[in-house]
Amino acid sequence: MATALGPILLASIAATLAVTNLHAEVIFASWGGAYETSQQKAYVDTWKDGKVVFKKYSGGLDEVRDQVNSGNVVWDIVDVLPHEARLGCDEGLFEELDRDIFEPAADGTAMDDDVMVVVPNDCVVPLTYWSYVPFYQQGSFTGPQPVSIADFFDVKKFPGKRGIRSWPDGLIEMALVADGVAIENVYKVMSTEAGIDQAFRVLDRIRDQRVFWTYGREPIDLVKSGKVSMSLAYNGRIGAAVLTDGENFITIWDGQVL
Repeated sequence: MATALGPILLASIAATLAVTNLHAEVIFASWGGAYETSQQKAYVDTWKDGKVVFKKYSGGLDEVRDQVNSGNVVWDIVDVLPHEARLGCDEGLFEELDRDIFEPAADGTAMDDDVMVVVPNDCVVPLTYWSYVPFYQQGSFTGPQPVSIADFFDVKKFPGKRGIRSWPDGLIEMALVADGVAIENVYKVMSTEAGIDQAFRVLDRIRDQRVFWTYGREPIDLVKSGKVSMSLAYNGRIGAAVLTDGENFITIWDGQVL
């Protein structure tokens, strides 16, 4: 997975399954939905030396920290966000992985050198990328349709409540792009107090219309039920709802956060 311009990294299932035969059963904490199904097909169904059991995980390090501090570690592998990968390794919550165990790419490039971003530490390996995007249900609006991240923050032109994740990841970037900041300048602007003030002025546009969600399925249900007219969501959840459930959802790729 991935988040704003950085990899979502984990003490990955691929790495663990490759290096350990000590467990007849490996407990893997992941996020559910189509994403977890893809992990099942890619990793678990192709590993013949043991059994993998998925446990639901909704982010954060509290559960990981509790297991480590109590000495009762239940999870073997957890799929975490980039900032959690960094903090967890710094706190000693994750084991470091010997980089020699990883197969190089076909051209001989080492795994850590064959990724789009710098791997932050030896506790983790990159897994995949996903996008955080706005979406809405076809037919929700009359006349012109939403096509940009600016439209997501425009409740006058496109009325209705907005679903946003209870974590802040990606919101500042989206708000700045919606306000005309060029993508290549987003993090430069974010590093200034004026830039943060600018972003919050945009966020104030939906202050009274926001509906918070925590779990990946929630924005799908919020939009489908009409409780919100647009929501931010993980692109995989939207795609799965369209492909599997036949939902008429429209994804706005403008302003997406990788």
